[in-house]
Amino acid sequence: MGTLQAYGMKESLRKIWSHLRRVPLFVYIGGALLFEMAFVDENSFVQSYRYSRQIARLKATATQYREVIKNDSIRLDELKSSDENLEKFARETYQMKGKDEDVFIIVED
Repeated sequence: MGTLQAYGMKESLRKIWSHLRRVPLFVYIGGALLFEMAFVDENSFVQSYRYSRQIARLKATATQYREVIKNDSIRLDELKSSDENLEKFARETYQMKGKDEDVFIIVED
């Protein structure tokens, strides 16, 4: 029984090989190159897609930081504009006090 299966397998392989021999060599080479370009190469389509997603995320982050810089610049200009604004900022942020004042910090639990 094993011999018949081996014989059938050989016949199947011969049929497949006869069909493969009919296809020109450049088709195989072209297929291999397309496979490499699509999946294997450093500049493959898959890698290009990953790079474009990363670029989009980085652009979004850059836009977010530009907004932060813009808001901080406006706040800095306000602080530089008058001593009253600077004093208010120091009192609110760093709990600083004037000469004749006491500061009480109330912590809520």
